[in-house]
Formats: sequence, structure tokens, C-alpha cells
Amino acid sequence: MGRHVVILGVQWGDEGKGKIVDLLTDRADGVVRFQGGHNAGHTLVVDGTTYKISLVPSGIVTGTLSLIGNGVVLDPWALKSEIEKLEGQGVKITADNFAVADNCPLILPLHRDLDGLRETDGGFCSGQTLSRRLGVTRAQVWKHIESLRGRGYAIEGEAGGGYRLTGIPDRLYASEVQRGLQTRELAQTLEHFEEIDSTNRFVFDEGRRGAPAGTTAIAESQTAGRGRLGRSFHSPAHLNLYTSILLRPSLSTVEAPTLVHAAADARLVVPMTRRLRSLNVVTAAAMVLGEALRQTDGWPRRTKAAASPERRG
Repeated sequence: MGRHVVILGVQWGDEGKGKIVDLLTDRADGVVRFQGGHNAGHTLVVDGTTYKISLVPSGIVTGTLSLIGNGVVLDPWALKSEIEKLEGQGVKITADNFAVADNCPLILPLHRDLDGLRETDGGFCSGQTLSRRLGVTRAQVWKHIESLRGRGYAIEGEAGGGYRLTGIPDRLYASEVQRGLQTRELAQTLEHFEEIDSTNRFVFDEGRRGAPAGTTAIAESQTAGRGRLGRSFHSPAHLNLYTSILLRPSLSTVEAPTLVHAAADARLVVPMTRRLRSLNVVTAAAMVLGEALRQTDGWPRRTKAAASPERRG
């Protein structure tokens, strides 16, 4: 078996991925769940015992190191319940054979409350319905609603009628940005900050830690943004879009020198745009860089020049 084996399903599930992983586990040092959520899973039968798992990698049943990667959307309560169920069946789960990436996106109770409110299509959703759906008390539902209001969601409450979502915040929360997102990589991993020193610094650090291509940082304000020539970059809160995106182009050693020429072409744009704001300069330079890369052999269909959209008025 090779150093790394990836098991992918090419249908909509039920291809038997878990069974294949289970067959290969005894020859592997570790098993990684790298994407997905707890809304699907695998059923394994080992020595006559049936194990149903949704989040924990199937290698855990045989004691193989099992890891949940940062592409998994993790519900901590679902994970806790699954671990308890497996331990009840005699599976040992410890820090030596199980770990979770510390930058997994999380599904929190307030997200599920928000989903419940959206499903009413503008109507009221009773506190009892939300309570039953989340498995929490009505008092806890009220706390979740207050948390959502604190984040800027407009929610009406009516005695005996429940709650109704009437407006969303003017914030680029991951839960809002990703709702209708149809990209393969871009912003599939997204971090939102009310304030950060620099989105560039954050994405650079995440890249060094192995974050996937398309990892995006969005901030409402920055305290240490830098513009051209090292000048400080004024980043007032809630007025502009402050974002950085991690790209991992698959350049070969033959194609890599093209970046040097493209960067040189991009520098020529700067004198022609001195009167423009630096964001526009960056956009113009990026378009030159994109055009140069697009003309590179092996990249004609993988690269497009793009301009940054303006943020809300």
C-alpha cells in the first residue's frame, strides 16, 4: 500500500467507503476523516458487533490512530454522543488514538436555532419546537435566541407564538457567506473576525499549518494592515471589505519562473495607477498576473483574472 491512500465516493453515498477503509486499516498508521459532517456515516460489523459511526473515523474500532481534519464541519454534541456510544460498546478512545484538528468549523446550538427559524419561511417557530429539535430546555433556547440577537439578527418574539427571523446582520459571518456558496475551494473554510491585526498574517500562519486552498479570512476591521511601501493601512470598522485568501497553485518547476515575469508585469501597472487607491492598484496588478498565468502552458483552464467586488454601500 502506498504512503497515502485516499478513499473517495463518486456517487451520493452508500458506496461502501467505510468497508474499504476498514479493510485497509490494519496496514495504516492512521485514518483521517477530512471532510463532511455528522449527517451521514458508516456501519461496520467487526467480530459480530455492529458499529454505527458518523464523525469518528472507522479506524477507531481497531485502535488505529483516528483523526478528524479541518474540512469536517463538527457538531461537538454529536461527537460527544458518538464517543459515549462507542465507549459503551467497548471501544477505547483516548488522546493516544483520537484527535480533532483545532481549526474545525463548529456547528453550535445557535446555528441550529437559526436553521429552525429559517425553515419557517418567515413564519413563527415555537420555543417548544426548537427545544425538542435541539434536545435542550426552553430556557436554553431563549439564551440561544439572545445570543443571535447579540450578533445582529432581528428576531421577533410573541407570547405563545414563538420566534420569527425578520432580518440578518450586516456582517460577513461564515454561516451567512457559505449559505449559497457553490465554490469547490474558495471560502469553504472561512474565519470571520470583528477585529484582527491582519488578515494576511492570519492566512499566512494558517497556510504554514497546512490549511487547505481557498481558506479565507474576513475582518470587520484591522489594526495592523499594511499598504504599499510598508505604509500603515487605515481599516475602519464596517466600512470596507478586509479579506485574505489562501491559494495553493499546482505549479511545476518548469512553470514556476512564470510568476517572476508576471510579477514584473504587475509592477509596471503601479506607475500607471498612482492616482488610484492602493486596493485598485492591487486589483489591476492581479489582473495582469492572472492574464500571464492564464497564458502559461498547463494553466489555460485553471486560472482566471478577477477583480475584487465592492463591499456593501
